[in-house]
Amino acid sequence: MNAAVETIAKAKPQAVVMVTLYKPTAAFVKAMKKAGQNPMFMTLSPVGTEQLIAELGPDARGIGISQVMPYPWSDVVPLVRDYQKLIGNKSGVSYYGIEAYAMARIMVDALRKAGKDPPVKNCWRRWKARTPTSADSVSPSAPPTAKVRVLSN
Repeated sequence: MNAAVETIAKAKPQAVVMVTLYKPTAAFVKAMKKAGQNPMFMTLSPVGTEQLIAELGPDARGIGISQVMPYPWSDVVPLVRDYQKLIGNKSGVSYYGIEAYAMARIMVDALRKAGKDPPVKNCWRRWKARTPTSADSVSPSAPPTAKVRVLSN
C-alpha cells in the first residue's frame, strides 16, 4: 500500500475514489493523512459504513459513501418500515442489515412464486414475471437509486 499512497500523494489529488472494504479503506485514509494529504475521499456502500466509522473514528468525517439502499433509520420507505419492525429497536439497524433484508425478501418472493419444490432454473424466470412489491426499489431490474452520503459528526 505504501507505493500506492506515495504515487497518489505525489499527484496531490482533489478526490480519491476507493473501491475496497473498510479495513483497507481505513488504512489508506490514515496513510494519506500521515503523508499530509486530505483529498475528498469517496467509496461505495459495500465498504461497511459502520465498520469504517468505528475503524477511523474522527478521521471518518468527510468521507463520501454512495448508498444504494434507503436510509435504514427513517421509516418513510415501506421496505425500511418492515425491516425496522423485524429488528425491533433502532440500535440494531444498519446499511448491511437493510441490504440483507431486501435481498432476503426478494429471494423469499421468488421462492414463493416458484411454488412447492421449485426447480432452481425456474426461480429467476418466475421472479422476473412477478408483480411488483415494495422491495422493487432495490431489485436488479429496478433503476438504481444511488445516493452519496458524506460522513459528519
